[in-house]
Amino acid sequence: MSCRDPFDFDIDVDISPLLDRCEGPTFIDARWYELVATRDNRDPAVQAKLEQVFENIMLRAQWSATQRRAFDRRRAVRVPLLSRLMANDGSHMTACDISLSGLRASGRPTAPIMDIEFKLPHLRFPVDARVEVVSYKDSPVLPLVGLRFAWIDRPYVEEIARYVAGKRERQLHAA
Repeated sequence: MSCRDPFDFDIDVDISPLLDRCEGPTFIDARWYELVATRDNRDPAVQAKLEQVFENIMLRAQWSATQRRAFDRRRAVRVPLLSRLMANDGSHMTACDISLSGLRASGRPTAPIMDIEFKLPHLRFPVDARVEVVSYKDSPVLPLVGLRFAWIDRPYVEEIARYVAGKRERQLHAA
């Protein structure tokens, strides 16, 4: 027989409202919130380590939630985009088309995950994003790489949506 206090129970905190387009709940053990709370008598090095572990747990939960998203990339509307794409290491590629989920570019990727910068025709400033290489077709003439947005600020997503919708509308009226 257990001698536990009947009011001593574990509570998980649902962080799904903090995550974008999350399907279903994403839980973090509430004890982490208690552990990471700063205390006057705690060594700063221990506090920093606890905060680092908590951040890793949050990132893992966020990654787990992203894996549950049911986004069918074949449904993503792609429109042409001719733009120079600069990677963080200084290499260049050329964007061929864009959708809300990513880009297709001609060129050779330099890493599986890259920070990139590219321009949309109606914006005066470049769009910054982190992308993941999801496909690569090597060719001596025109190698093609599929890039999925792994991280991009919401205002950029809204600008991309505006661009895709405008291009799509023009294509439909031209047909």
